[in-house]
This record gives sequence, C-alpha cells and structure tokens, in this order.
Amino acid sequence: MPTKELNLKKLAAIKVAKNISRLREEKRISQSELASELAKRTRFKRTDALESLYATAETAPSLLPLIALSDIFDVSIDELVGRRA
Repeated sequence: MPTKELNLKKLAAIKVAKNISRLREEKRISQSELASELAKRTRFKRTDALESLYATAETAPSLLPLIALSDIFDVSIDELVGRRA
C-alpha cells in the first residue's frame, strides 16, 4: 500500500478517535462503558483491545461499529468521521 494512502488512513483514524473521545466526554461515558455498550450492539467480544483501539487511533472503526457508535452517541456517521455538512 502506498505511503500516501497509509497516511490518509492514519489521519482518518486519528480524526475518528478524537471525535469519539470528545463525544465520550460530552456524554460522560467511560472507555470501559463505551466498550461494553459497543460489544452489546455489535456482538463483538469485549476486550481491553476494543476499549483502547479507537481511542489510540490504531485503526478507524469499520461500518458496523460506526453505526453502533453513531447510535450510542446519537450523532451521524458523518459527524463521527469528521465530515462537514
């Protein structure tokens, strides 16, 4: 994969992580609570990696977790990924 594409993916992951962190703070939801709720809604296994994966911007969430996160925070997917209207 070309370096430019990797950099864009990393920047997108960072943007999503910042938005998740901001929304967690606004809603007063801990990382652990978010991980539990996300695991319930996606049926993914709740692990410590799941708790910190998005917060550390290791990767951006795939579609199913994005949908669940938008429901949890009551925001659009566009807002989660940092797109402007």
